[in-house]
Amino acid sequence: MTKQHMNKLKLIPVNKTVVFYSPVEGEDVLVRTGTIAEGSSFFHTLLHAYSKDYTIMDRKDRMKFVRRLKASLVGRVDKESWQDMGGGLLAVQPFGDQVTEIITNFYAFLTTNDKVRGRSTRRVIKSLSQTSTSDLQVYKILMDILPMDDCMGKYILPTASKETSVIDYTKVMISEAHKHIKATKILDSINKVKRTFITETLTQLLTIIAKEAKDSAFKQYINGLETVGIEVDSCVLDFITKRINRDICFLDGSTRLPCTNHESNKGRKTIIALSINKGKHYEVVGRLLPGNRIQREFDATDPLIEKINLCNKDVGEAMIKYPELKPYLNYSPRRRSRSHHDDNDSDNDSDNDSDNDSDNDSDNDSDNDSDTYYDDSDSHSSTDGSVSD
Repeated sequence: MTKQHMNKLKLIPVNKTVVFYSPVEGEDVLVRTGTIAEGSSFFHTLLHAYSKDYTIMDRKDRMKFVRRLKASLVGRVDKESWQDMGGGLLAVQPFGDQVTEIITNFYAFLTTNDKVRGRSTRRVIKSLSQTSTSDLQVYKILMDILPMDDCMGKYILPTASKETSVIDYTKVMISEAHKHIKATKILDSINKVKRTFITETLTQLLTIIAKEAKDSAFKQYINGLETVGIEVDSCVLDFITKRINRDICFLDGSTRLPCTNHESNKGRKTIIALSINKGKHYEVVGRLLPGNRIQREFDATDPLIEKINLCNKDVGEAMIKYPELKPYLNYSPRRRSRSHHDDNDSDNDSDNDSDNDSDNDSDNDSDNDSDTYYDDSDSHSSTDGSVSD
C-alpha cells in the first residue's frame, strides 16, 4: 500500500460507496458506505448492514427507523437489566458518581446550612424528613464521626467504588462506614440504646442515598438512549448486540487498523463498522464481490473477521500469523479505545443533518478522502450483497 492509501479517512456522502484500503484486507477489496450524520450514525451503520428494509428507505424514513429502534431499546430496559449489563459495569460507575455527588452536597448543606445543591440531594433530605430520625442534628453528628475529607471521601467511597455492581457497592459502603465508626471507639462510651440508634440511622441514611443514586443514574441512562446521540461503549454494545444477535468489530478511520471496544465475540454473524474521527461518526464496511455485489455481514469463521479479532486479542500473535501486518501493527499509534462517542448530538435532527451533509460534500473535494476505484454514489445496497438502483 502506498502512503496515499493510508491517509486519514473523512466522511463521505450518504449512500456513496467507495473502495478503501486497509492492511487487514488481504485478497479482499473493502468498501465503505456513507451513513446519515445526525448523531446516531452508529445505528445507521448497523441497520445498513442488518436490515434489507432500511436500505430501500429514503433519508426521512431511515431517521424514523433509528428513532423507533432506540425507543424499543429503551422500552426493554428496566433497572434490573440495566444493573446487569456488562456484568454490572454499565451501572456501577454512574451510580458511584451519583453517590459521591449526593453525599458531598449533603455534607456541604449540613456544614453551611446554605441552599441544598442538586435535585437528588433535595430528594434525599425530603425522604429523611419522613423517617423516624427526622432531626438533621443527628446526621451532623454522623458527619462529625465520618468527616468527608478524612474518612468518607478518602476511604469509604473509594473502597466501595472497587466493586463491580450497584448491590455490592452499596453493601461495602455501608459496611465500611460501620467499620470506621467502630474503629473510632466513640460508640463505646454511650449506652446500647443510643449506640443502636446511631448505627441504624447510619444504615438508613446510606440506604436512602443509594436508592436515590440508583434512580438518578438509571434515569440518566434512559435519557441518554432517548436522545439522538449515544455513547458507544462496551456495555452499550453488549446490550445492542444481544438485541440484533450480531457481533460488531471496528476499523479505525485514522489507521485503517482494527480497534476494539467490544471484546465479547459470541461467534455470531459480524458487522464491521468504520470509526471516523475517533468515533464521532461511523460508516458501514463491506467486501466488494464479483458483479459489484457487496457483502456487509460476515460469518464468525470468515478469514477477514478472524484476522480482525486476532489483532484485537493478541497483536503479537497476529504479527506472527499475518507477517504482512507487522509493519502496520508495530508502528501504528495505540489503537485500542475503551469507548467511542457519537458526538454529533443535536435536539434538532433536520438542522444538524443539513450541516453534516454540507461538510461531507466539502470533504470529498479532496482526492485523499477515499480510494475511488469503486464508486456507487447513487445506489442503495441490500443486505444480501447485491447493489440495486
